[in-house]
Amino acid sequence: MTIYMRVSRDKYELPEAVSDSIIELANMCHINWHSIYKAVYNSGRRYKGRPGYVAVSIEEGDDD
Repeated sequence: MTIYMRVSRDKYELPEAVSDSIIELANMCHINWHSIYKAVYNSGRRYKGRPGYVAVSIEEGDDD
């Protein structure tokens, strides 16, 4: 499972918005989904002053 997050631009990268899909995150942040897609999947380039977007892969498993 992958979740998508808008994170703060400081060294802590705290989550500001979290979603299960890029489109849902785009709607929450009022931007085009393609902008998030480019930010997440284009070699990790970050632009100063703009929010960061990341994809986090979470493995689902048994909690033993």
